[in-house]
Amino acid sequence: FFFLVFFIMASWNGNLMKGLGRALDRFGVMIQAETAPTYQLSKHRRLIPFLQEKPQFETKDVFIAPSASVVGSVNIGDKSAIWYNTVIRGDMNPVDIGSECSIGENCVLHCSAEQMEKESASPIIIGDNVIIESGSLLQGCTIQSHANIQLGSVVLDSAIIGSFSIITAGSLVPSEFRVPSKQLWGGNPVQYIRDLSDEEVENLKKLSKEKMALASKHQAEHMKSPAELLEDYEDREYGFEREDKGRF
Repeated sequence: FFFLVFFIMASWNGNLMKGLGRALDRFGVMIQAETAPTYQLSKHRRLIPFLQEKPQFETKDVFIAPSASVVGSVNIGDKSAIWYNTVIRGDMNPVDIGSECSIGENCVLHCSAEQMEKESASPIIIGDNVIIESGSLLQGCTIQSHANIQLGSVVLDSAIIGSFSIITAGSLVPSEFRVPSKQLWGGNPVQYIRDLSDEEVENLKKLSKEKMALASKHQAEHMKSPAELLEDYEDREYGFEREDKGRF
């Protein structure tokens, strides 16, 4: 009985303090009017366990955008970036992403329902330094190292994209299709266009480094405290320098 009363009192006091805090916050915003700083905190869950599986990272140096969703059995390598609004589902089969990869905005990675009916669903395997550009869909396929899947492309079940190959924007790679290494393919369905030049192969090596540098800047921005964000706002709006803080 004593513990029940204690629990009820603690809950009541907790709700009281929470309500008091909100009232004080609203009062502070009211008296500051337009100068009051406001912070929108996202309640979005980026990392979501599924059954007994949860996302894993080789190191802590991984960028997961605040609006991305990584679900279930997903392994992400060192310095890889998962950009805004991307969904990676390792619910029916694992998803393995190598090091220094970039999965662009609004991508979807998962295995297919059709393969589940066959009880032979394929995992997604992505090598190192792979660039998946915005709006692409990958289902149970393999993307080898340094490949580039361009904007809005679809790669279907059990397809394999060879290393240092490029799939042009808006292309469809059919199920169980094989794209050899160091080639350019495109179309719906994809067709061979030409071999890549040595210069293009070297550019693919540089591309992931550029994406990783940009991801580091985004990660640093999202890790700022409210005070740092307010300083950025004042610098932008009023041209204040750090040494000017507190003078006005």
